[in-house]
Amino acid sequence: MTIKNYIQHWRISAAQRLLATSQEKMSNIARASGFNSMARFHATFKRACGQTPAISQFTNCQADYCTRGEGQSTASYGQAP
Repeated sequence: MTIKNYIQHWRISAAQRLLATSQEKMSNIARASGFNSMARFHATFKRACGQTPAISQFTNCQADYCTRGEGQSTASYGQAP
């Protein structure tokens, strides 16, 4: 895993925890997770989890249950299949 992938994984994990445990605005969660751009947050989260942050918050998705579209857990996010 590269440094970039590790940082993205950490940010997505932080966002997942916040989405599951708070009712903060999406922009506040994005900033708290280290994303400066809502577009980048949305795209990165959807690529990693297979769903948008809003859907994740609505369904109260836990970090261990979010998977990528290919069925990989977020623990392997960024690694070659």
